Amino acid sequence: MRLDFNWTAAILVLALSGLCAAQAPLPARDMVAIAATIQRDFASVDDIQTVGMSDDPGARFDVVVVGSRKSSEGGWRVEVLSVDHHRLHKRWDSAGSATEPEFESSGPRAVEVRKRNYDYDLLIQGCVARLCGDGVDGFLFFAGSSGKTYKAKAVTRGLDKPVAGAPEYDVTYSVGVSDDARHILQDQMCRCSAFSNKAGLPFTCKGH
Repeated sequence: MRLDFNWTAAILVLALSGLCAAQAPLPARDMVAIAATIQRDFASVDDIQTVGMSDDPGARFDVVVVGSRKSSEGGWRVEVLSVDHHRLHKRWDSAGSATEPEFESSGPRAVEVRKRNYDYDLLIQGCVARLCGDGVDGFLFFAGSSGKTYKAKAVTRGLDKPVAGAPEYDVTYSVGVSDDARHILQDQMCRCSAFSNKAGLPFTCKGH
């Protein structure tokens, strides 16, 4: 497959800039496969983060790609591509894992990758179009090490009624959410600007 030079160059620069200081450069053969997948799935790319999942240079690394879908599909997209001993596969895709209405409106500024030693957390915030902020908001946490996805949905009470006093919110979580994942999702909600009254959340935002 022949790749467009500008696309390939941009992808290489972004990916290499996302490497941790202790990581070795990614093998060229892997970068070509990654670039081909990105070119196929994305209309444009806003950010690429690369995370080594082991101290073995030939072992697994994950590439988090943030951008927009092809024009026929439209909207935002985040993919996690994983390479293990030169074998590439798609580990996670928002196109199939963040399809609920509360993630309808999102974008690069609502995506965060928290890196740590050989692991990372992928955090995404979204909302129902025209109901963002004190409306219907979604929060997603993908755990790099386990590959599990956890979600929370926050709905402002009384959306169909005139505003009366400080808003309060109902929060629900995806089935099987762990205590650690719940804490991460709650911290995500406490740090975001979607809620004008953090005291109205059904948990305490400490230090926010």
